[in-house]
Amino acid sequence: MSRCLLLFAFFLSLANLAGQATASPADQDHIISIFFGGGSYYIDAEQATRLKQFLDAIPNLEAYEIEVQAHTDDIGNRAYNLRLSEFRGAAVRERLIQYPVAPEAIQVLPLGEDAPVYNNATWEGKISNRRVDVILKRILF
Repeated sequence: MSRCLLLFAFFLSLANLAGQATASPADQDHIISIFFGGGSYYIDAEQATRLKQFLDAIPNLEAYEIEVQAHTDDIGNRAYNLRLSEFRGAAVRERLIQYPVAPEAIQVLPLGEDAPVYNNATWEGKISNRRVDVILKRILF
């Protein structure tokens, strides 16, 4: 019986230490990807709803800076893809401003085809790279 209590106390202390080592959810960045059709910067209804639900779930939204990283696949030339990523970033920025987000809290980074997360050699990778990542970073006071 005492061994069971000792083991229980040991695991409880380990769990407590593990909990101290991680940041609270309020201190972590929040990320959502908004996906687009090929060659498009139109935000469809499904993606707009996902973005709204994401923002609605963030308490104290005004306590975050928002980085908008706009991506494309590698179809087309580099200049075209950079311009397309600018349009995608601007479309998401405009959508964010429609919510209670201050324009000065938003930074748009058009990355074009230069920072793919997924493999552009596959069709699935190309589809996944046609996106804008919206990253909320907590402002530390």
